[in-house]
Amino acid sequence: MHGFTIELECIAEVAIMLMVGAVLATIWRDLFTWKAAVLIGGLFFIVRPLAVETSLIGSCAASGQRRLMGWFGIRGGGSLYYLLYAIEHAPRDVAGPLVPLVPLMNRYQRANGRD
Repeated sequence: MHGFTIELECIAEVAIMLMVGAVLATIWRDLFTWKAAVLIGGLFFIVRPLAVETSLIGSCAASGQRRLMGWFGIRGGGSLYYLLYAIEHAPRDVAGPLVPLVPLMNRYQRANGRD
């Protein structure tokens, strides 16, 4: 039963990402203003890391794990989605340097014996 729930969650995540991506692909120019850029920066660099740190109080997660989760989010699905979007739509010299950032999760996992 647990495996089915995880698969259902993955399917729902893909469906939501596709819907959000389809909407944003058509109206992103109207939505992206300097105010939106400040909000996005605040959410990614201040709010999410603080929320992750707060949610992990009392857990056995090490500080490196907390920082990694704060940057990538709990599962990192968003990072992969946005990387693929950048690879498809941005010039190669812009998207190329982003690629090594996402595999950091795999490298971290191997380094901590969670292969």
